[in-house]
Amino acid sequence: MFLEQHPWWTSVAPGDEEIVSRQLGRKAHGLLAIARRCRYGCPQVIVNSPVMWGPGRRSERKAGIKPDEPRVFPTLFWLSCPCLVKAVSELERQGWVGRLNAWLRESGREAFMKAAHERAAAERIAAARERDGEKLRRYHPAQWQVLAESGIGGMREKAGVKCLHLHLADYLAGPFGAEAGERPVPTVGITPDARHVPGARNILGAQTLALLLAAGVDITGCTGKGRPCCLGKERGAGGAPAGLAVLDVGTNSCRLLQGQVVENELHIRPVVMAVTRLGQGLNKNGRLTEEAIERTLQGLDRLLGTSTLPHLSLPASSPPFSSPTQSPQTLSPPLSEGPLSGAEGRIVAAVGTAALRMAENAASFLIQAWERLKLAVRVISGEEEAALSFAGARRALMAKRQRHPDLFAGDSGRLLVVDIGGGSTEFMAGSWDGTPRWLRSVPLGAVSLMEKAVSRQTNTVAAMREQVRELLAPVLVDYRRTVPEEAPLLLAGVGGTWTSLAAIDLALEIYEADKVTGYSLTREQVEALADKLEALPLAERRRLPGLQPERADIITSGAAIVLAVMDTWAPDQAVVCDGDLLLALLHQLFHDYYSFVES
Repeated sequence: MFLEQHPWWTSVAPGDEEIVSRQLGRKAHGLLAIARRCRYGCPQVIVNSPVMWGPGRRSERKAGIKPDEPRVFPTLFWLSCPCLVKAVSELERQGWVGRLNAWLRESGREAFMKAAHERAAAERIAAARERDGEKLRRYHPAQWQVLAESGIGGMREKAGVKCLHLHLADYLAGPFGAEAGERPVPTVGITPDARHVPGARNILGAQTLALLLAAGVDITGCTGKGRPCCLGKERGAGGAPAGLAVLDVGTNSCRLLQGQVVENELHIRPVVMAVTRLGQGLNKNGRLTEEAIERTLQGLDRLLGTSTLPHLSLPASSPPFSSPTQSPQTLSPPLSEGPLSGAEGRIVAAVGTAALRMAENAASFLIQAWERLKLAVRVISGEEEAALSFAGARRALMAKRQRHPDLFAGDSGRLLVVDIGGGSTEFMAGSWDGTPRWLRSVPLGAVSLMEKAVSRQTNTVAAMREQVRELLAPVLVDYRRTVPEEAPLLLAGVGGTWTSLAAIDLALEIYEADKVTGYSLTREQVEALADKLEALPLAERRRLPGLQPERADIITSGAAIVLAVMDTWAPDQAVVCDGDLLLALLHQLFHDYYSFVES
């Protein structure tokens, strides 16, 4: 009955006990269920039987424990995944137990933890077999008291933080996204309205999850960080997933790239995006607004096709930055067919970039994305973003060059990739062999530059170009210290600004990635485009072929960054590339998941 009340859990499958034993470094005992699995299908959080009888371990047999003597285990949920255990241990080493204790007191949320401890005790009692409870109450009242009255992990003191591993395991055992449905959070002693506060199941577990994601830990699997701990597990009868999907949660937009594997080959679909402006207003006080968080969650929900959230009625176009009281449109016009049917059956990985790196309240977004969409958004550093962008651009350009060998005639092999985002710009220098020699992330993108320029009334292309040129002067010095000036440089531009400028110059009514990738832009062409765009009223700019209406108010700031980059490095021209970090992430996920499956 207890397990039936938790349909999002999975039963203990053949091989699970062996994997858990390997994870824990000892033989697993009393496994009731698996509360949470990683993307590879391996246990991350296990459900333990709260009562067992007689000796289980050799030490207990040596101690003379009798067959009718109970052993009570107040830790109902156990974090078994070594990757997560190691990451949480690092948080504790950094002093987060004490810091979260202080946060709990200062935020006035002790009632949430008291409710979580009481809920944990009730779950533990429900998990015990009825006859076990009767025997404990009658013959072992002290053991029964531990089971019935202690909190999470057997904690007697229900006000503070003892072990972050326990709180994260308890939190992850709950239902999230479509698992939750209309199921209320079982909390005792707090008002019904408060039950909808993000993290209400276990406020400390939720904060621990947000800290891990903010540190770049992938809580759903060991993607890109070596082989998973559970290699050797046989795949179930379900076979391969319906597809692979990667998401980029950016300052200006959220983008989805999907692929399906057919006969061990990855078939990639066009990018689908939603302009959500998560970073709008971030420069004012360093915080994400509630409206921006909600817009982004709804955009992600639509992209994933999960339809778990009610959708707002939103205006038909994005406002200019001079009208900050209006709300941007959630979804851009579709540039391609929609996502694969449904979110279930797909392996999904998501990363967050500049806005989530900078926002002091990023945890609020990360927790809500997990609870409402079951989407773990891993916040990557500027350096990792740069490395992924370089890998994606290189892959796309090499594929283009294979089809058109004369495209980069006379190329020296030296490559500088510049990825202009909404809140940051990444610079990567390397060669076609795939190894970047120099990476730099600058916290300025098309959205953040325009916001700052509007506030200072310096939002002409010429003024913004000069501002960025001054910002890039020390970046160029650092570049020249690392990268020798031996041969002509191929400048490759990735990101929405570059691809939009190419699409405008090509007058594309419908965006075509293959036409954009490899397209050359000279400085004179970009200057002419910038002059044309700046002269157009915003309403006319939105109707321009090749330009998404939602990008119309930031395309001039993006063009100013492009011109400043070309001024600084002085190439003859730049090559535009549609491939970026999403392409690299998708291939990384494909490699990690399918190399695991084959093992």
